[in-house]
Amino acid sequence: MKRQTFIVILSSFLYLSLVVTQSKALAPTMTTKEFLNYEILDTVIDSQSITISGWAFIKKNQHFRSQLDHEIALEFISTDNTFIVNTTLTNISMTSSFLYAGLSYCAENLYFKSTCNYYFEYVGFIAVIPLSNFRKGIRYSTNIIVNAKSSKTYLKTPLYYPMENSVQLKIGDYLYSIVSTLEDTNFRVLDTPIYARNGPSKTATIWALGTNCSTTHTNKLYFKLNSVYTNVIARSKSNNQTYYQVKAKLDACVDTRRRIIEGTSITPVWISGIFVEYSGSPLKINSELINQKPTLQVSNFEVIAGNSVNLLDYAKSFDPEEGNLTNKIIIESSTYRDLPGLYSVTYYVQDKYGYFDRTTVLVTVIGLNNHVPSIYAYDKTIIQYSFSNVMNEVTAHDDEDGDLTSSIITINQINTSVVGDHNVCYSVEDSKRASVTKCIIVSVISNISNQNRFRYVSKNNLFYHEAIPNQWISRVNQLMTLLNDKIVLKTNVYYVIFK
Repeated sequence: MKRQTFIVILSSFLYLSLVVTQSKALAPTMTTKEFLNYEILDTVIDSQSITISGWAFIKKNQHFRSQLDHEIALEFISTDNTFIVNTTLTNISMTSSFLYAGLSYCAENLYFKSTCNYYFEYVGFIAVIPLSNFRKGIRYSTNIIVNAKSSKTYLKTPLYYPMENSVQLKIGDYLYSIVSTLEDTNFRVLDTPIYARNGPSKTATIWALGTNCSTTHTNKLYFKLNSVYTNVIARSKSNNQTYYQVKAKLDACVDTRRRIIEGTSITPVWISGIFVEYSGSPLKINSELINQKPTLQVSNFEVIAGNSVNLLDYAKSFDPEEGNLTNKIIIESSTYRDLPGLYSVTYYVQDKYGYFDRTTVLVTVIGLNNHVPSIYAYDKTIIQYSFSNVMNEVTAHDDEDGDLTSSIITINQINTSVVGDHNVCYSVEDSKRASVTKCIIVSVISNISNQNRFRYVSKNNLFYHEAIPNQWISRVNQLMTLLNDKIVLKTNVYYVIFK
C-alpha cells in the first residue's frame, strides 16, 4: 500500500528561521522539495560507475547566476556506510520555469524573498559515482544537497526519481540496480495556480470543464493546492522537466478558479514534477550478489583392497558462476581403510562466496579374488514371553571360507515380553575382512489369544520352555519322527508349526 504521509507547508517565517539557523551549521539541514526543488533527468549504470544527472536549487533564497555561487552534491546512506559525491554543474536554466508574472527580479544581495524573482542559471548537475564507492551487498538511499553560498544556506532532501522500471546492470556476480518505482510514488501539489493540462508539456491544452468560476478564468481547471495523488499512472520528460499523468475529478472554486483533486472522471491529466512534493520510495542504489551454490558429482563406488586409491579421483564439482571446482573438493570425513568392508566418505566443496555442497557416499572395499559372505536368515513369529534364540536357523556362507555360521554376530537382542515387530540384525566377516549385514523381523504375538490354537515345536527343543501338553505325552515319539521328516502335523486341538 502506498504511503500517504506528507510534510505540511512551512510558513515563510519558519523557512527564514530554518535557513538562517542552519547557515551556522557544519552539516546540511534536512528539508523538503517545497524549498529545495530538483528533478532527476537521467540515470545510467556502466561497468565502472553510476551517472546521475538533473537540476536543483533552493527556492526563494538567492540568485543562482554562475557556477561560483552554489554547489550541488549527492549523499549516499546505508546502515554502516555514508559518503558524499560532489557534482559538476551544467548549463541548465530554470529561470523562466519559475518566473512569477508581475514580479520584478530581486536585488543582487536580497535574500529569502518571495515578492520578487530569482535567477536559476547553471543549476544543472551531473554526478559520476565509481561503483567501488558502494559496498557490495548493501542498499543505499540518496539525498541531494545544495549549498547556496551567497545566502549561506546548506540544505538536503531525499531524492526521488519515479520510474516504470529499475535501471539494472549485472557486473561480474553482482546485479547493480537504481530503484525508485513509479508505482510506490505519491505526490502533493506544492504551488498554485497550476494548470491541469491534457499532455506532458507546458504548451499542452488546458482542461476546461464544468461551470465557470469567474469571467476571468472561466471553467479552466487548476490543481488544488496541497491535494494528494496516490495513483501516478505514467511519466514523461520534456525540456528538462518531468511530467506525471494522473486521474482527477472536479472540486470547488477557490480564488475564482475551478480546482481538481484526485478522482477518475477526468483523464489524462498531467502536472510538472517541479510543482509537487514526492513521497513513497526514494531512490535506492542496490548491489545484490547473484550466486548459486556448487554441486558435487559423486556416487557410491567399489575399490579393490591393496590397490592405490585416491578418494578425490571419484568426485567432481561444477559451479554455475565459477565453472569447474573439482580442484577445490576436500575430504571432510572418512572411515575408509584399505581392508575389505564398507566405509563412508564425506566430500565437501565451497565457492569463493562460501556457498557449499556436501555429499556422503559408501565405498565398498573388495579383497582381490574374494567374495563378500552371505547371511541366510528369515522373518519369524514367536509367542510372547517365550524363549527366543535369535541365532536359531541363521547361517552364513562364504565362497572362499565356506561355512561362517559360527562367526555370525548378533547386533541386537529383542524383548519377547513386548508384542509387536522387532528388528534383529546379524553381521559376519570373512578371513579377508569382507563383511555383510542382514536384518530380519521377529513378530511377537500374545500367547493368551493363541494358546488354544497352536504350539511351536522344534526337534532340538520340543515345546521350547513349555511343558509337554497332556494331549501329546503319548505322541512324543510320533511327533519327533514327523519333525525329523519335516512334516506339518495337524490334530483337532493344535496346529504345530515345524521350522
